[in-house]
Amino acid sequence: MITISRSKLYPTPGRSSLFAWKWIYTVTVPGEPYSFDGDTLAWARRIAASKADGRPVIMTWKVAS
Repeated sequence: MITISRSKLYPTPGRSSLFAWKWIYTVTVPGEPYSFDGDTLAWARRIAASKADGRPVIMTWKVAS
């Protein structure tokens, strides 16, 4: 299972409150010696899809607790 997680970095001035926060996305692949970090969800999804090899990709903030 490949996971994509996100962390809030800082608010972007001049943007509406809905889109103000800057996020960093981390892709964790089991068996890889390190994780991949990027600033767009599209990038994170592309990396996860390229490493998936049939494994599910989970976005941790969308999983029900």
